[in-house]
Amino acid sequence: MRTEVRHAVNPEVPSEAYVAFNANVNPESTNSLLTVLTQLSQAGTKRVVLCMSSGGGQVATAIGLMNLLPQLPIELVTHNIAQVGSAGNLLFLCGAKRFANQNALFFVHRPTWSPMDGREFMQRL
Repeated sequence: MRTEVRHAVNPEVPSEAYVAFNANVNPESTNSLLTVLTQLSQAGTKRVVLCMSSGGGQVATAIGLMNLLPQLPIELVTHNIAQVGSAGNLLFLCGAKRFANQNALFFVHRPTWSPMDGREFMQRL
């Protein structure tokens, strides 16, 4: 299954863009997200609203995002539009400002992680 990260620039405020992330956190979705955010940043976008719904994913990949996203020269706003679970919470917490729809869900569980996740992520970069 191909992961798509969609985005749109607000025509009234060209320095603001909305990005839809409806995927689990994995190397493919992470690369798609980073590509879009980098392109928006290079185009002069200053503020990105990340509208997200994620059932979770790989913890090592999410930790990588937590280290990379603050380095981008954009203000990242995260918005839970449906559900954010497991490793998706780490991505949600990357927002300088965070919002959630009234009926949005957050769920957590005991972490499960293995060093294999980190090696796989590094190999795919």
